[in-house]
Amino acid sequence: MSEEQTKKKLRGNETTKKQITTTNETFSDLPLDTMLKLYYLLTKRNYFSRREFAFDTLKFRRHLSYSSPKDLQNQLIQNHPFKIHVGPLYNTIPRDKHLVSVFTPVERELVFDIDLTDYDPVRTCCEGAKICTKCWTLMTVAIKVLDFILRRSFGFKHLLWVYSGRRGVHCWVCDTRARRLSEKSRAALASFINIEVTKSGWVDLRHPMNPVIKKVYNEILVDYFEDLVVDQDFFGDQDQNKRSFLNKFSNNVLVLIRNSELRDRIQQRWTSQNEEKSRWHILKEELEYEQQNSKKKTNFYKRNDNYTKILQVIIFTTIYPRLDIGVSKKLNHLLKSPFSVHTGTENKKICIPINPKECDDFDPTDPKCVPTLIGVVNDLNNSKKNQNLNYNSTDLKKYVDMFVNDFLKPLRVQLEKEHKERILARKKNVMDIENF
Repeated sequence: MSEEQTKKKLRGNETTKKQITTTNETFSDLPLDTMLKLYYLLTKRNYFSRREFAFDTLKFRRHLSYSSPKDLQNQLIQNHPFKIHVGPLYNTIPRDKHLVSVFTPVERELVFDIDLTDYDPVRTCCEGAKICTKCWTLMTVAIKVLDFILRRSFGFKHLLWVYSGRRGVHCWVCDTRARRLSEKSRAALASFINIEVTKSGWVDLRHPMNPVIKKVYNEILVDYFEDLVVDQDFFGDQDQNKRSFLNKFSNNVLVLIRNSELRDRIQQRWTSQNEEKSRWHILKEELEYEQQNSKKKTNFYKRNDNYTKILQVIIFTTIYPRLDIGVSKKLNHLLKSPFSVHTGTENKKICIPINPKECDDFDPTDPKCVPTLIGVVNDLNNSKKNQNLNYNSTDLKKYVDMFVNDFLKPLRVQLEKEHKERILARKKNVMDIENF
């Protein structure tokens, strides 16, 4: 960062501090302390103090730790970090790591980080940090697919989906079983979900397909692809596209077809002036027809051509979630906290929860959908005049309520249940020993 950029960042930070400081003295309903207690109250005595936090101010600082939720809240008010990151639970208090010979992470939520830039090889509307409603559908698909697999295949119940603030989503799996997974188990789980893209640009699709992945394909991917194939114009004229995979995409699809007669027939229909159907529907029609006919043929080569798999490869390659495996498998990875501010966005967008059941309606490009720091500060300054200074008077209310009611409270019920079971188990062990 240049000296001028640093000064600019400092000026911006000081301005924001002044704006927020005007509200600190009278802010009557800051729910952070309450929310953290819901999450941590039933844990061991030093559980919270062994949690790592990281602040991004003018200097990035990690391995921060606090004795209580109230202590963390006070530090947030005092320091006003640009970003807040959450790390793992360590074997000792992070700020005292220099006092021990072994400092290692022992627990954290299972997390997933999905970014639209990883879809650049297959999205035609935007690239890099740019997003629009057309390519955001890929994030909608990612939410639905991962939510389905994590719940159905692994039995997890307490998932928190969060908009990253710019071009992606984060998933926090907070079940006790998920938090205690080893790095080896996390890597295996993430690898099960992930489908590798080969050097050719196509996915390496395993066959026979896992029943859960097959269900995802039939119930989610197929329907969304019908919209995305139009919005992204996968089979259109991509000759001017700089991204090598999309350039000549149609030709790359034809390479997947080993049957030369079928390949020529499809190409002929694609170039025919009299053909009214789209290239995708022609391809699907021909492959499905050939798949039916291949069952009747005795020629071994033709009989074993899996035409359905070609359609699956195309769909999985273009719209299946692209995971950052490193984020999911490493215990010590930092992830931006929910309700943090993304400082690289206009008006400073806030990282808000997303309801996976309503993610089709979430539009990050709509200012009315995503609260901003500037908007929240303005709301607070306006509500101060009415002596009603709390988050309920801001655009955050909907998302804080969602976070508490849809995520924290159900998780708290589960934690209370597990807590009672542990107490009963200990009592039973004591009774067994006494009766021995």
